[in-house]
Amino acid sequence: MIGKLMPHRAIRLLGLMAMTPLLIGHGVGGCFPWDDSLSCSDPVIQNYVISGSVDPGSSINFGYNLNVQTPSVGYTSPIGVAGGSVPPVAYHNSYNPRLGESSSHNIFVNVNFVGADNVLNGGAIGEMWVHSIGKSIKLIHPAANASYLSVSFAINDQGFNLPQSSTMTGTSSYSLSGGSTGSEVLEIGSPIVIYVNDVIIYTQDAAEVTPPIALTTAIPGGVLRIVARGAYPSSLPSIWLHTPDRNGIKLSHAAQNRNENFAGVFFDVWYVLQ
Repeated sequence: MIGKLMPHRAIRLLGLMAMTPLLIGHGVGGCFPWDDSLSCSDPVIQNYVISGSVDPGSSINFGYNLNVQTPSVGYTSPIGVAGGSVPPVAYHNSYNPRLGESSSHNIFVNVNFVGADNVLNGGAIGEMWVHSIGKSIKLIHPAANASYLSVSFAINDQGFNLPQSSTMTGTSSYSLSGGSTGSEVLEIGSPIVIYVNDVIIYTQDAAEVTPPIALTTAIPGGVLRIVARGAYPSSLPSIWLHTPDRNGIKLSHAAQNRNENFAGVFFDVWYVLQ
């Protein structure tokens, strides 16, 4: 319409048409700010429990102190030289799939870790698991009295669908691998030293993909020690111990140095060989 003012309704219509691409861009899948439907605005809330065994109701044991930080709650135990036991820690994680979010998250765990100077660090570590959607992930295998760690564990649906123990065929000695079958590589993202009975049997100074490691000198009752250090985001893969009696034991879930300002030892764990 040339030389005349456009009707008010026409102006409003053209304005709305111009805004539509912007609104769709800021919404997801056609969800607009005024759409309060469940699928568009309400997050999914998923519940979790951290416990001391495959039983979600079991207490968590530790030798000196325990600190756990989750998306919804944090827990810090009293510090005690005699060790402690605390009830399971329940938490939740909320996410909105319509916004491209998933249930993946991190939980931060300190066990027997007090200071960067390592003077006060160390103690027994009890088993630790996380449970949700009727499934479980083993985070930590029980460890001996000199152990400590300060790590971030990645929790996701893929982890809940993986085996947490295994039985193998054909093994006749101890070995370490990155998975339940014993053939998986170890995608080590930090400097690491592995000892058997205080003797170094493996070391590397940088991130590296490593084939399964044979523990040729290991015997039942011996001590396996794994030490990892390095600045954030130094990391360890899931570590599995495979025994002469054909058992696959998950020692640790995939873990990362949790402290961006700390470049020392974040994982120093001693295991008594079965």
